[in-house]
Amino acid sequence: MQVWGDYPDYVARLMLVLEKCNTDKKAVVEILATKNQLGTHELDHKRKQIKEL
Repeated sequence: MQVWGDYPDYVARLMLVLEKCNTDKKAVVEILATKNQLGTHELDHKRKQIKEL
């Protein structure tokens, strides 16, 4: 089997997150909050770039 990039590491981390979320509902909330916060920062950055144009 040929492996490319960080795919095996990505899958391993994803499996750990899914396992954690299946046993700890607080972890689900924390992961979603982090994801939403990162998305908000990206949107703010894009808005700032558009205003500069």
